[in-house]
Amino acid sequence: MSIKSPHYPSDPSVKWKEEGGLFILKPRGLSITWGNENRYWHLPEPNEDGPAKLLNVCLLEVEAAREIDPKKSYQIGFRVSLMRRWAHDCPIFIMAKRGERGNYISRRVILEGRPLHEEFDIPENFVVKFLPGDSSEPKLHICLFDHWTSNWKGGLLIHHAFVREVNDGKGK
Repeated sequence: MSIKSPHYPSDPSVKWKEEGGLFILKPRGLSITWGNENRYWHLPEPNEDGPAKLLNVCLLEVEAAREIDPKKSYQIGFRVSLMRRWAHDCPIFIMAKRGERGNYISRRVILEGRPLHEEFDIPENFVVKFLPGDSSEPKLHICLFDHWTSNWKGGLLIHHAFVREVNDGKGK
């Protein structure tokens, strides 16, 4: 008897799409911890374009990966909105790393006080530039997560992940 995993692996048929220099990945292309559990998440049906709805989780982890040119800089993040007020003591984090085992950088994000039902990007202006000593793997991994608080989180809608090449002022 096969047991279905509670975690949602990314749907390989969902690809990154370019929209004016911005590459976006819709929710079914994301890997979502506890994403196959309807009591925690509601994911759009195949071929639907809606957001992933976080109903209630303690451990939050949503991941995406994209091939990049390791010599360039990238703005990364997630387009989200809130269905209800976010707890004041519940920050989340956005992390970026190159390769599966590369060094990571992260940014803390506070959702408290954000307007309800309006889309916004998190974090604001998070640009990553990898150092020559980082992993040589040309894949950028980005993650939205909270592993450290014991707070239950809910009411977050994830519309897409995004990656945009940016000019770091050093030329090409």
